[in-house]
Amino acid sequence: ITANFPTPNTSEGAAELKHMVYMPEKAGTIPGFLMARIELFTSPMCPYCPPAKKALSEAAVALKAEGLPVEYVNYDTTSAEGLEKAREYEVTSVPTAIVVGSSYRFLLDAFNLPTVRDACLVADGKKQLPETNGG
Repeated sequence: ITANFPTPNTSEGAAELKHMVYMPEKAGTIPGFLMARIELFTSPMCPYCPPAKKALSEAAVALKAEGLPVEYVNYDTTSAEGLEKAREYEVTSVPTAIVVGSSYRFLLDAFNLPTVRDACLVADGKKQLPETNGG
């Protein structure tokens, strides 16, 4: 199942949901979780990982400043813990970001603040998920 996310308009606060892939097989696996968690998978040899780490850690700080409870976790896929978590989510490349909440999990393909904010809100059930199409 893939979500048919709307293309954002230019107004402030517009949804950035087009950059999120709904992961239904992973939905609802953290019942009672009181915050969204941004999980980033990286590798020391990846040239794209440092900018992703910077963008997502800054997004987490900004979201906390807005009053949205968010946790940021970076998994190094060369460590045993990072490799185990990557296998759990079937992560095959880095950087990969997944937003986890009490309601949904999303794979992000953009690491900007509006996208991360919307993913956190939807994942935690604070914003409605757009209608989905089978596929």
